[in-house]
Amino acid sequence: MLRLRVGIGRPTHPSMVQAHVLGCFSPEEQELLSPVLDQATDLLLDHIRARSQGPPSSL
Repeated sequence: MLRLRVGIGRPTHPSMVQAHVLGCFSPEEQELLSPVLDQATDLLLDHIRARSQGPPSSL
């Protein structure tokens, strides 16, 4: 199984990790995330196209 992971950074204090991970993206983070998701979509579509044209694989 393939997966895409996007780093989210880490807060300065360990007690704030849960709120950081489960919180909403800031406007600045949303601006950074948009092109990353666009590129991830392109990569996923390229992967699907390549798999549909090639021999079956074990993935």
